[in-house]
Amino acid sequence: MLSLERREGPQTHLPIFLDMKRDELVIGQILAIPISPNSYQVHLTDVMKMERGFTSVYARQAILKGFRDIPELHHIYALLPKHNRLAIKVAKDCGMKYEGIIAKSFLYGGKMEDSLIYSIIREDI
Repeated sequence: MLSLERREGPQTHLPIFLDMKRDELVIGQILAIPISPNSYQVHLTDVMKMERGFTSVYARQAILKGFRDIPELHHIYALLPKHNRLAIKVAKDCGMKYEGIIAKSFLYGGKMEDSLIYSIIREDI
């Protein structure tokens, strides 16, 4: 069973750190950075600890728990490297929708690459 444990208090102007645990073992972390009063950019980290084939399952559970456990959370978005097909598949599997592109937004392999924006809002879950 996946559980999330909030590490910081309910300050909406500060980042929220969550540990994703399964059977008391931390399998990943979520960093939610506020970008407006009800919208957070969410980073899923340490996904290498997750079992192969379960990244989408854990990410979807994390999104659902995030909306349920963080009342001020309304919008989650992901900035994904255009070339990272696995990350795009995970976002789609989680119900995130394509919103647009940010041209030349990060350095990869010595050159600037595009990012794709995927998001989900509370009403879409």
